[in-house]
Amino acid sequence: MDVRYSTNPAQARGFDTAQPHRHHLVEDVPSRLEPTGSPRTDHFCERREPAAFCVDGRGAVIYDGTAYELERGDLVHIGRGRYIDDMDHAAMTDPR
Repeated sequence: MDVRYSTNPAQARGFDTAQPHRHHLVEDVPSRLEPTGSPRTDHFCERREPAAFCVDGRGAVIYDGTAYELERGDLVHIGRGRYIDDMDHAAMTDPR
């Protein structure tokens, strides 16, 4: 597990352009929500309300059998009790 801590605002003022990347960039983000241990629920969103934000390029979130395509800057809220079928990694790595 990679543990990250917030940056003190006074410290951040002295950062050059590379330092925020070293402190906050997450390079290997999994495209699937895989369980780690026993979540004590039948599926991930049973007691959670996640959101998916498309930072760059395109992507898709498929939940409850419906695909929601995302463009750069789009956000989709996945309500509690929904079932996430997939997150389309191919679309996320193929920017327009």
